[in-house]
Amino acid sequence: MQTRGRNIDFKKLSEGQTEEENKRKLRKASKCYVYENKFNVERLICKRKDGLIQKYLVKWESYSEYECTWEPWFHLPKIILDDFSTPKIEIDPDTLQEISDEFRTAVQARLSQRVGSHFYISSTFDSFRRLFHNRGTEVQKGRKLLQRDDFSGLLLPEDWDIFVYTKLGEGRAVSFPIKVTPTLRWSKKCYRVVSGSLVEAPRRPLESWKVEIKMENLKYGTTIATSSVCSDKSRCSNNLKLDKNRYCYSLDLTRKFLLFMNDTVEKIKSVEHIEIVNANLPRGILPIKENANRVSDRLRKHVSDTFTQFKRTRSGTKRKLFFEKTVHMHLYESEVYTGEELNERENEIYHRTIASLYNELKTVQERLNKQVLTEVQLNDDLQYFKETNAKLNAYIKEHILPFVNKGKPLDQCKRSQKMNKVSILKSRVEKALWFAKSFGVKIESVRFSDMAGKSYELGKGLNKPVHYEDMEESDKDKIKSILYILDSFGISDDAYHELSVANDSMVRSYLIKECRDSLNEMCTISQTPGDSPGAQVCLKESLDKLLCETIPVSESDESNPPKAQVKFAADGAKVSRLSTFLVLSVAVLNAGEEVMSASGQHTLAIVSADESYISIKDSFNNIFDDINDIIKTKRNDKIIYTTSSGRQFDLELFLGGDMKFLLLALGLNAANSKYACLYCKIAKEDRYDMTKDEMYYWGQSMVRSIVDMKKLSTRKFNYGCVRLPLLDIPIDHVIVDELHLLMRIGDVLIRNLIENSVNQDQKSSISTKSKASLKRTELVNCIQNCGVNFCIWETKVKDGRGDFLKNLEWTSLTGSDFKKLLKILPEQLANSTILDTSNKTKVIELWVAFGKLYSTLSEWNPPLDKIDFFFEESKKWINEFLDLGRSLEGTATNQRNESEEIPVEKIEIVYSKNVVIATLSR
Repeated sequence: MQTRGRNIDFKKLSEGQTEEENKRKLRKASKCYVYENKFNVERLICKRKDGLIQKYLVKWESYSEYECTWEPWFHLPKIILDDFSTPKIEIDPDTLQEISDEFRTAVQARLSQRVGSHFYISSTFDSFRRLFHNRGTEVQKGRKLLQRDDFSGLLLPEDWDIFVYTKLGEGRAVSFPIKVTPTLRWSKKCYRVVSGSLVEAPRRPLESWKVEIKMENLKYGTTIATSSVCSDKSRCSNNLKLDKNRYCYSLDLTRKFLLFMNDTVEKIKSVEHIEIVNANLPRGILPIKENANRVSDRLRKHVSDTFTQFKRTRSGTKRKLFFEKTVHMHLYESEVYTGEELNERENEIYHRTIASLYNELKTVQERLNKQVLTEVQLNDDLQYFKETNAKLNAYIKEHILPFVNKGKPLDQCKRSQKMNKVSILKSRVEKALWFAKSFGVKIESVRFSDMAGKSYELGKGLNKPVHYEDMEESDKDKIKSILYILDSFGISDDAYHELSVANDSMVRSYLIKECRDSLNEMCTISQTPGDSPGAQVCLKESLDKLLCETIPVSESDESNPPKAQVKFAADGAKVSRLSTFLVLSVAVLNAGEEVMSASGQHTLAIVSADESYISIKDSFNNIFDDINDIIKTKRNDKIIYTTSSGRQFDLELFLGGDMKFLLLALGLNAANSKYACLYCKIAKEDRYDMTKDEMYYWGQSMVRSIVDMKKLSTRKFNYGCVRLPLLDIPIDHVIVDELHLLMRIGDVLIRNLIENSVNQDQKSSISTKSKASLKRTELVNCIQNCGVNFCIWETKVKDGRGDFLKNLEWTSLTGSDFKKLLKILPEQLANSTILDTSNKTKVIELWVAFGKLYSTLSEWNPPLDKIDFFFEESKKWINEFLDLGRSLEGTATNQRNESEEIPVEKIEIVYSKNVVIATLSR
């Protein structure tokens, strides 16, 4: 009983206990609970009243549930007590999904069994309070009556409370309200031995919800499915409860139709999704209202999700299965037009159409009136022009008499008379076309044809060359185009000859043959050796032609042959998912910056094979033998090469390409092996050592040579020389492609920025309990602001146990993308909050310094002072990179023990540095 705001126990008052005594007992009890240490509370399970003290069952942080204790309210902070009575923190999404799935499964199981009235859900009281706080009606202590809308906090579908168990549409549904009671039970009571005596063992609190439901039979509404919206009527759902104030019908939308909606909306911006669905509904079905916001949002979401899933589906089989899926949608009566609304809508459209047609009729009538007036005016003008033309024709007849032929036409004249008339016609053509010179042009030919169809070519400039070699380049290009068409469509020379005889305007057939012979004399194409299909040209013919075209002839060539630098390179090109081509090319470096473009590279061989040592050795065997034969002619450190025409050149041969091809061509092991450096025998664990000077790597004991590599390939301890080198080009003439070096180091720098941003987001999510990837999103925006298409996404991969783990992936950048980042990204990082203030300056300086190093490396003709200081600048940059790892997460560190493994980032950076230094030191 409550009296004047106080809780007074009249029974105890009758036994002689007053309210003042109760207060004294309460103060005495409050002084009894004193702890020396403080413990962190994970959550409060429930509460009870022990005498006059309100106590809470506490789950302690980092302690087992068997160690839960009842604690009085004054031992707990106010914020925890307030959260217990008024929960404010939301449930974790994964936990919420787990509770929703368990609840939905239990309800469906109860409806399918059609027996029993209650079941239990294994979930915490904390989740119950957060889900149903201020919801439902509390009928008893802790028990609540919940309506259907009170379960909106759970992740449940629309038809979670119904179950159809026959094809005839029979089923059962939940009858609301539902009674839910949090139930606390304890584990089995047992004893244990402590100090030689039996004591009761701790018991674990078991939290669950007792759910009591009532069931009822169902009647169902209709489902609409048409061929344009749903191609399979058997997949349409019938799980709709009949309610005239709620459901009307449902739709099954195929994935193919949703993609069609996406394309239509993209092309026609003014079209809405509802309009497309209404246009494909069968006759007799009520259309959807245009202002149905819920339907519009659902359609927009389904279209967007379908388009995203379609882009991720690559193979044909998966796409076929993807198109067979459908999306189910329910429609309410308030979202579709009724019969009366349709009549009003049609009447409105009818009146609007009549008004529009009437306005168009008035416009057409006005236009016709204007056209009548215009026609009258045009008739007057036509009459005037006819009279003027008659006067002009009479004037022309008076002055054209000297040019008119008064004799027989050409087709009726004999041969001698015909030649005289042709010469007369030529002279009169020259007089008639006298004005051509005033325009700065000359007459090439004038063609006439008589009544019999025979053509006559008159005028000046008719003496054209009779051989292909004497023709101009423009005329040669036309003949080459005709030859290409003849070869492409398999037209024989005899067929073309017959056509050219019948048509004088066509190019003569003998010129086509001379063009073909001229092209065949340019090079000799043969099949490459080995099992792989491919084609190759003669190295000597190609090299002779390139050297003679690139290097002009001078008077001093006989006594002092000109210097010629020739570079051979190869690379593997993946043209499809299953096929790869190997391309071997040659370039003359004397051509200048032209060698940096495609026109400066000349193909020697193309082979359809994988990029492996065996494929390269077998397919390029002939060309490699020719190159090695040229190298064997070296005398006094000079290779004197004599062309077929007798010219001599002092050759200097180079070998280029990416790391994979160079390692294969030199017979070395893979790039991740222990001894993978092209130029020295440095081991993998020593690559990060920046204390060595430049000459250490070029010392007699460290530097590689072709002779040494051939000897080591036959030994067990071979410093990575597992096969014989395919070419005898010296090691100091082997050049790594600078673009591959840029992409290799750039990938490491980008990965460091991504890992740092991800680590910051993880720390932020722990402190703020928010899973928003703010730093990662800001990094993506910074890179995209540089004009580079870049994204980061998560993929699921299976571990060894078969569980799915999240794996972070990002867009693979090209060489041009990295060049943009080196110029723009440092400024973007300076204006962002991705990096801490203590490390921002160091990271920006690291990017700027690397941009300067790459600028020096890619410069066409760098000065000598830059080359001399490049090694020290590279060491300085690498030390800055390693020192940054001590304070910035995601970056390599320089503080490691000898037994620890060197980080991959550090190995790649230092390895690339050694290659760069070896490239520039030449």
